[in-house]
Amino acid sequence: MVEHVIAAGNQLGESPVWRSDEDALYWVDIPKGLILRHAFATGVGSQWQLPASIGGFVFRHNGGMVVSLKTGIYFFNPDNGDLRQIQNPETDLPDNRFNEGKCDPRGRFFTGTMNEVVRGKPDGSLYRLGLEGDLTTILKQITVPNGMAWSPEGRTMYFADTRRHVIFQFDYDPDDGVPSRQRILVDLSSYDGLPDGATIDTDGCLWSAMFSGGRIVRYTPKGKIDRVIGLPVTQVNSLTFGGSDLRTLFVVTSKHLLNEAGLAAQPLAGDIFTIDAGVAGMIEPKFAG
Repeated sequence: MVEHVIAAGNQLGESPVWRSDEDALYWVDIPKGLILRHAFATGVGSQWQLPASIGGFVFRHNGGMVVSLKTGIYFFNPDNGDLRQIQNPETDLPDNRFNEGKCDPRGRFFTGTMNEVVRGKPDGSLYRLGLEGDLTTILKQITVPNGMAWSPEGRTMYFADTRRHVIFQFDYDPDDGVPSRQRILVDLSSYDGLPDGATIDTDGCLWSAMFSGGRIVRYTPKGKIDRVIGLPVTQVNSLTFGGSDLRTLFVVTSKHLLNEAGLAAQPLAGDIFTIDAGVAGMIEPKFAG
């Protein structure tokens, strides 16, 4: 059952993260440069304004966050607003911005870029931020980086190149943080919608948001469709497991690319929904550096 839980009104929601210790959901609104928080125990919302559009973020073991902004990758302390740049790899690509960010099971931060001016142009790259602040290019010629997730044992990595309509699967070495043996898990070129954000459950199945497709799809590790869940909005961006038992899916949506008629037909576009998944998920790892 899909439940409407937060009237967020996101222009372009992304990167939901559940904090069990706070009973709270965090997420970003990309073009507004906002990190947002909703505490379910109190119903109180909070937000932090960043100086540029934000692609994604993760929490740090040492406190604070790692955030990927249009202007680079930073450490951010939400308690005092301190923002310190770590890397800025694409100063020569002013049309690019970051989109999404996740940590692997060992706490390395993966985040990718995309051309936000020419839709679908393969100018993007996927980067890995190491625990010492070193930056490594993992993939190139990406249209829109999305859908990063790792299997429960950490030996398989998933990655969606949204505008190519493909979810990829890789072998993954947790020791060196290098994906290998890239292959197609799912080719969605004949389906409505685009593969966007994703998360993994304890069975090793991948839950994928379908942007412009109005649904969530659960895939087995062999790429077989296991479940399809429709939502009352089309622009479904990302999702994460949360709640006291990690069996609730929190789904972030947006108004992005909807015209006036689309917005009128979808009054809940940009809001946040929950789904009882019937299976437990995984807590998103923190950056270990």
